Amino acid sequence: HLEPGLGAVEKGSNVVIVDPAAPAITGVVDLAPAMVGEDPRFYPRPTRGVLVGKRLYLLLAPSDQFFKESVVSRVVTLDTDTDSIVSTTPLAGLHNCTGLALSPSGGQLAVTCSGTFHVNAAGQRIADLGEAGVVLLTRSDEGVAEAKRWSAEALGGAPPGFSASFASEGRLVFTTFGELGDDGKPVRNDAFLSLDLTTGEQQLLLHPAAAFALWETRCTPACGACSV
Repeated sequence: HLEPGLGAVEKGSNVVIVDPAAPAITGVVDLAPAMVGEDPRFYPRPTRGVLVGKRLYLLLAPSDQFFKESVVSRVVTLDTDTDSIVSTTPLAGLHNCTGLALSPSGGQLAVTCSGTFHVNAAGQRIADLGEAGVVLLTRSDEGVAEAKRWSAEALGGAPPGFSASFASEGRLVFTTFGELGDDGKPVRNDAFLSLDLTTGEQQLLLHPAAAFALWETRCTPACGACSV
């Protein structure tokens, strides 16, 4: 997407609108306005979105071309009638936010952020814990507002993973990343955690003897079941 001759669809870092009945691409939403004030070398990098009525809430994890540097992640609210940006809400201090979940009532969103990963002298990928955490947001048609957040340190000193889901209106489940040592073996294992969004109480649900093994999680609150 660095070639100036590429079309809006091909250059990427945008939202492509598809009519599945045709099937055909019917439009593109340019996300450049969500990056106003940032160095142009950082791309929007949309990761996940949730649709509520006529609003699409889109999570961006902006980074440079090679994913080595990043700027703060943000939530963009889109109007699906006009295919335009309603608002952009930066998540101050948080980078590489890629997990997005909608609560059963539709009134809350939760975001998980793993922080920027750096490669150390031993070739290990280490996350910047100061940029990692979990954020609870309140939702309206005008956009989102931060209600609470938990740092990676408060969540056991591990970066939250790429996925989260509401087990109920007041409880979020998500994964955290482990870490590999110089010998390629885990020095910290992945975890599957439950977080009480009112009290902050945490519960360890699953702790496999491996790092970078857990990925996606999905809950069906009406059935009382979650999968990871």
